[in-house]
Amino acid sequence: MRMFHRELTLIICLAAVLVSAEMGCPSQEDVRPCECDPSENIMYPIVTLTCTKIDDSEVIQRVFENTKRYYFRTFALVESNLSYIPHMTLDDVKVITLSLYNVTLKYMFDEAPTDDTFLRELKAVRVKVLSGWDWKQLAGFKQLEQLDILDTPLKKLPADFRSSDHVPEEGNIRNFILMYNKISTVPSDMFSDMPLLGMVSLRGNMMAVLSEATFQPVVMSQLRYLDVTENPIQCDCRIAWVLQERRERISGKCYAPKALRDKAFNKLTREDIRCSNILLHSLQK
Repeated sequence: MRMFHRELTLIICLAAVLVSAEMGCPSQEDVRPCECDPSENIMYPIVTLTCTKIDDSEVIQRVFENTKRYYFRTFALVESNLSYIPHMTLDDVKVITLSLYNVTLKYMFDEAPTDDTFLRELKAVRVKVLSGWDWKQLAGFKQLEQLDILDTPLKKLPADFRSSDHVPEEGNIRNFILMYNKISTVPSDMFSDMPLLGMVSLRGNMMAVLSEATFQPVVMSQLRYLDVTENPIQCDCRIAWVLQERRERISGKCYAPKALRDKAFNKLTREDIRCSNILLHSLQK
């Protein structure tokens, strides 16, 4: 049902977009050296602009200056190395999904996109931002529903990641996909005030502790699925909250202690969960 509502919302949004945007692809001359694919869908057009092996930000800017009157379901930047993504690619052209694959950037954007972008999905796979991720630049994506960051050097999210200056309008976020990075911890309020959040995947990171303060409230209240598989999770008393009902929503296995290695969370019993005296003392402080 939620998927239907999401598709319906997207169709309504696209209908509004297409009123003021041209359908189909621009001329090849306008998008060169990029390529446009005008695939069709029964419900709405799927126009994808793909730019591959780009090494100059001005090339991207020129292409988007030539296509201001068009709508793109997806803008994909692939196997490229450039200084930044020009903010006007999202400010001046109607783009629903921004996909980055095997891209190295000095900065994410030359400046933060404005608040009225149409962006719904941001997907970054094997992306390096040499100056570091500037999360404040994402705050303008007020309509963002899905954030995917996969296989990057990302080690942590800042403690104030959830501040209003760092993240998009929280009420619209439905899926957080942060897979195969190097994340060891997430802020305790990471998922607070996200009424539409349905799925979180932290698969393949470096998390040893599944914090009750961070995950238990959202799992018990609304989350349909939490994936923490392929993390070195310590199955001690800090994970006791997982034994509560609705643990079928959590996918993960123990890494330690050795006696519990590879045991699925949904197979754990209270007899499995033990605390050392030192850990118990620290938790009681």
